[in-house]
Amino acid sequence: MARLAGSPDPHHRRLALLDPLTTAETVERLSHDEQRGVRTAAAQDPRLPVPRLRALLHDADDQIAYAAAANPALPLEDMAELVRTAS
Repeated sequence: MARLAGSPDPHHRRLALLDPLTTAETVERLSHDEQRGVRTAAAQDPRLPVPRLRALLHDADDQIAYAAAANPALPLEDMAELVRTAS
């Protein structure tokens, strides 16, 4: 399914994220996708490199930022900072 990452269909690109063989580089590329659903799914993916994951915490789209905050690969210090700054 990883080959679907280059599909013109956003549903196919999201499916690529379900493939355990999809690389971190592909997940990062999909985190920049034009479609919100693809970006959200990529933000939740534990293979997303930490620098990109941290950047998505500040995304203008709250859905993307919340998905990044829920990513299990988010380092503990970032989780702690989110808790400290929560309003």
